[in-house]
Amino acid sequence: GALTCLFIVVFINPSLVLILIPLCIYRVTELMSELQWADYQVNKQFNLILFSQAGRYTLTSLTFILLSYTTQDLYLTLWGYAISGLIYVLIMDGRNIYNNIKSDNSPLNLFNCFKEFAPLSVGLTSMSIQNNGVRFFLGIFGGEYLLGLFSIAYQLFNMPYLLF
Repeated sequence: GALTCLFIVVFINPSLVLILIPLCIYRVTELMSELQWADYQVNKQFNLILFSQAGRYTLTSLTFILLSYTTQDLYLTLWGYAISGLIYVLIMDGRNIYNNIKSDNSPLNLFNCFKEFAPLSVGLTSMSIQNNGVRFFLGIFGGEYLLGLFSIAYQLFNMPYLLF
């Protein structure tokens, strides 16, 4: 997925690669957190999910809002967003993630992992392109104003579904 995104960004607008780096860091952080979330679910530790996920979302959102408002610098804002998420996951879930990795004695065979999870990866990449492709191309070709209007409308449309 990241290579596909990198290819698209380099092809359409190479200057956006610097934006892609903190977003990749945040996405890796998010994946680590989601794996830990799954472990909390298996162990029925639902309060830890609340602290882990809601805390990360709250901290990164506040960091993003504060930095974007005070600095008006997209690069600094995205780096703050990525780093705040990474620090939160390391503090909240780092010990559990480390212990899970340390206690896993099964050998890692990358070819088998790729073969087993490639369909899931293609499916998730397709979903991501479907969900975010419109925003990406609207931001590049339509400008910030249209992207903002679309994003607000999209969020308002999806908010009732979050309640269920």
